[in-house]
Amino acid sequence: MLQFVYAIIDEREEQMQPEETTAYIGLTYNPNKRFKSHLCEDEGGAAKHYWLQKLRLIEPCPAKMRILEVVDGDRKQGLEREKHWVQEYQSRGVRLVNLHLMMPETIRDSYEAHVSQLEEIETLQDLYRKKTGRPLSKSRIIREALESFLPCAFDAYKDEKDDE
Repeated sequence: MLQFVYAIIDEREEQMQPEETTAYIGLTYNPNKRFKSHLCEDEGGAAKHYWLQKLRLIEPCPAKMRILEVVDGDRKQGLEREKHWVQEYQSRGVRLVNLHLMMPETIRDSYEAHVSQLEEIETLQDLYRKKTGRPLSKSRIIREALESFLPCAFDAYKDEKDDE
């Protein structure tokens, strides 16, 4: 499946020196949808949220998505290429507002797993919508996964307690 490594930039900064600019580097399967979600979301890392919030207040919004690379490979390859581009932008002196760059390694690993799960949910939502013509909420996917998982986990817990 194709993945896209992208940068969100402030187009007003395109002619400035790299060390005077700010950007966000990301990886997605659906660039248009991801860009819209960045512009609409009210959460995320404080630095990214504050930066995007400032850009949204300007008319017309100067935030722009630039596709840096198209990756035809698995998730791991996509994350490796995203990391490459993060390092490339950092070496140029660009101020990145990526939350995971501010985290310790162990937290970063769980964050990347979380992002991967969210993108898998988005893929399921897209497939369901294409097949049925109806939307499928993230909460429904999570609820159904929990409904199938929790009884098994509870049974395993009961069996473990019975063995004690």
